[in-house]
Amino acid sequence: MKRQSQTRRVVVAFFRAPSGWIAIVSVGILVVLAIVAPIVLGRDANQSNFADLSAGASSAHLLGTDQLGRDVLARMLVATRLSLELGTAAAALAFGLGVPLGAIVALLGHRARDAGRALINIFLSFPSLLLALIIVTIVGIGTNGAVIAVGIGSAPYFARLTESLASAAVGREYVASARVIGIKPRRLVFRYILPNVAEPIVIMGITYIAGAIIDVSALSFLGVGVQPPAYDWGALLNAGLQNFYPDPAGALGPAVMIAITALAVNFLAEGLARALNPALWTAAKELRPGALRPRKLARQQ
Repeated sequence: MKRQSQTRRVVVAFFRAPSGWIAIVSVGILVVLAIVAPIVLGRDANQSNFADLSAGASSAHLLGTDQLGRDVLARMLVATRLSLELGTAAAALAFGLGVPLGAIVALLGHRARDAGRALINIFLSFPSLLLALIIVTIVGIGTNGAVIAVGIGSAPYFARLTESLASAAVGREYVASARVIGIKPRRLVFRYILPNVAEPIVIMGITYIAGAIIDVSALSFLGVGVQPPAYDWGALLNAGLQNFYPDPAGALGPAVMIAITALAVNFLAEGLARALNPALWTAAKELRPGALRPRKLARQQ
């Protein structure tokens, strides 16, 4: 009963935050687009019209057509599904690799822990996109290669955050007690350490979905990510830049979609961070207009 009450308060706090409402509306629109656009606009997005090649924006084609006469707006909306799928998958892979790695490093002995930290810091010294480019040349270009490369390249960020939080948790009494009674390291990590440091890690994981979408799109833009006939926003941005000066709308459309998605995900993470922090929504409740009212003095008889 107490947990249900706490969950209800978190949900209410999320919806009271302006960022929460913006996130629900914007993310909801993106999800609906990802589901509906390939069904409704799939034919227009893939149908070539050789009588209307590389046409500029018009009433028939609001963002123009590409080199094969395909409607750019339809392709941009259809690409929403693949772009969201790849970004979410890459973020999940980075989360799944980095979080356990960071927790394990925190449990190691003094020298091994220092060596693990140094190794993580070495990888952090390189931009995640640069690591992704190196990894994609090893695992191979394409959709799967882009997801694997971005996921592995971004895992050190999750590992570093988890290691810092887990190292603080390792010194607490409940972890020491669990070690004394012989709890195995795997159960110690997943039962005693990670649940107590999960909040900031989960928020970072949600925030990074936006970064993963940008990184996967960047690989597609560079030609080592999604390969034809498939396409995401990065591939469309690359195609649009080839005809940028006569018709910039073809490149601006995918770029705007990437920016809007990144903002929507960040609003979602901000709303969750506010809702999961009781100090913020309890303080906001106390400071609402009318919450603090001066008491009326009793009239002297």
